[in-house]
Amino acid sequence: MRDAILANGDEDGELHEERAMLFWEFSYLQLAKGSVEELMLTKARDAIDTAIEAQATAQRWLLRARICLELGHYDDAESALRHSERLGLSADDAAPRWAELAFCRRDYQDVAPALKRMSPRAGGDPGVRAGLEGG
Repeated sequence: MRDAILANGDEDGELHEERAMLFWEFSYLQLAKGSVEELMLTKARDAIDTAIEAQATAQRWLLRARICLELGHYDDAESALRHSERLGLSADDAAPRWAELAFCRRDYQDVAPALKRMSPRAGGDPGVRAGLEGG
């Protein structure tokens, strides 16, 4: 992929976004641990930043938020979530990330209210419903 970027450029940032997703998945799927995981996440963040510079989208900012959450950079994750919402990210997509951020910050009182922003359809998931009901 790096060769494709070097050879053809990446005007709209799609290749950098794909690269970020690949690095992100190493962490998400727990294929990397320790310093290797941190390296993968840092490479993912750098790649998504390049994609955002080329063309900012709600989904790119959301991926940046997820990467920052995993890195423990909670203020950066919050900023990325705000950017994604300004660009039209739905409450159904944003609410779980806001809840995750609140949980990571140990702001437990903010977890359920974040999840309640989801639509009844999305909030109907048994795992979400259990969290909202305290069970």
